[in-house]
Amino acid sequence: MTALASTAVEYDVGLIDAAQAELRQLHLIYTGLAGGLILCGEGLVVLLLRHNSLLDGTHRKMKDLTNNLREASGELKLQNYRLKHVAHHDALTGLPNRILFPTDL
Repeated sequence: MTALASTAVEYDVGLIDAAQAELRQLHLIYTGLAGGLILCGEGLVVLLLRHNSLLDGTHRKMKDLTNNLREASGELKLQNYRLKHVAHHDALTGLPNRILFPTDL
C-alpha cells in the first residue's frame, strides 16, 4: 500500500513539475509579448511626437507663405493702380490725358 501511495505521489509530483515548467514557459512568452507591446507603444509615441513637430513646422511655413502672398498681392494692386494712373494722366502736370477724354463729341 505504501508503495502504491509513493508511486501515486511521484506521479503527481511529475505532473506538477511539468505544469510548472509549462507555466514558466508561458510566463516567458507573456513577458516577451508585453515587453514588445510596450516598446511598440513607445515607438508610436515617438513617431507621433515627430509627426506633430513636422506638422507644426509646416504650419509655420504655410503661415509665412500666406503672409508673403498677401504682401505681394497688396504690392501688385498698388503697382496696377500706379500703372493705370500713369497711363491715363500726364506725368508733369498730373492732369488726365487724351485717353480719358470722350472722342465721340
